Amino acid sequence: MEKNRKYLLILALATEGGMAVCALVLAAFFQIDLQWSSGNPILDIISGVLSAVPPFLIFLFVISKPGGKYGVCNSLRKTLLEDCRPLFSQLSVLDILFISLLAGLGEELLFRGILQYKLGLIIASIAFGLVHFISPAYILIAALIGVYIGLIYEYSQNLMTPVVMHFIYDFAALICLKHKYRSL
Repeated sequence: MEKNRKYLLILALATEGGMAVCALVLAAFFQIDLQWSSGNPILDIISGVLSAVPPFLIFLFVISKPGGKYGVCNSLRKTLLEDCRPLFSQLSVLDILFISLLAGLGEELLFRGILQYKLGLIIASIAFGLVHFISPAYILIAALIGVYIGLIYEYSQNLMTPVVMHFIYDFAALICLKHKYRSL
């Protein structure tokens, strides 16, 4: 169990941290000014937290028994509860915090700060979905969430808002999987 925990943390550091480093290198190479804040970081943070609510409510519906009655939701529910939950249930809250922070920062720097900036919303969202390959249904949902986060980025004109949104969503969803749904 401890070996799996360490492996998962190292994997998160390598992939999510690697995305952040890759994004920073690409930003320097292409001379992209990563707009971290709108100039009002409190507003950026509040906007990010509030933006996490709709996808989290969708997540709660998907993993609920009533949500599982609908085709794609049933597939996602099974993937989340049978495949993902066991991976994250062994982690501490601090582990989940670490992974969520890395995911929010690394993925949003790369997908919003670089790919969306250079290639547009749709390409960045498709790439975001493909990186989250767990199942075909999960790729679709991740791509749609990528569109949602991309629109937040375009509206806010800064990276802090989507980073906070992604972090809060991941943290809440993983904590929910770890604690609330221990028994199916």
